[in-house]
Amino acid sequence: MTLVKWSPADNMNDVFDSFDRMFNYGFNSLESVNSQLIPSVNVRENDDDFFVTIDLPGVDKKDLQLNLSDGFMKVIAERKDHSKLKNEDDIWRESKMGKYERSFELPLNVNEDKIKAKFKNGVLSLIIPKENIVSEVKKIAIN
Repeated sequence: MTLVKWSPADNMNDVFDSFDRMFNYGFNSLESVNSQLIPSVNVRENDDDFFVTIDLPGVDKKDLQLNLSDGFMKVIAERKDHSKLKNEDDIWRESKMGKYERSFELPLNVNEDKIKAKFKNGVLSLIIPKENIVSEVKKIAIN
C-alpha cells in the first residue's frame, strides 16, 4: 500500500477540476436529458430457472410494460421528470428521462406461461422457469 500525503490544496484542485468538467462537458449533458435510458440487466440461471434483474431507477410501476410475443420478451419503461418546477432552470443534470424499450429472445426451453415478474424499488425481477423439452430426432431421407 502506498501512503499519499494529503494537502488542503489538493481538495481545492478537485473542486476546480469539477467546475472545468461541468463547463466543458456538463452543459452538453443538458441536451441529452431526453435521450434513451440504458438500464443495467443481469441474468443468472440454475437448473430450473433463469433469473433476470433490470435496474429501472425513477420509473413508476404504471409506466412499465412487459410483453411476450413469438419467443421475445419486450420491456418498455418510461422515466418521467417529476422534479421540474416553474421558473427553475437546471444547472447540472445527469439523470436521464425518456422512454426505454428493449427486447430479449427467450430460449426454447422456457415456460412462458409461468414467468413471474416483480417490480420493487426501481428493480424489475423476473423468474423465467425452464421446461424440460425432449426433442425427438427426425431422419430425413436422402435422394
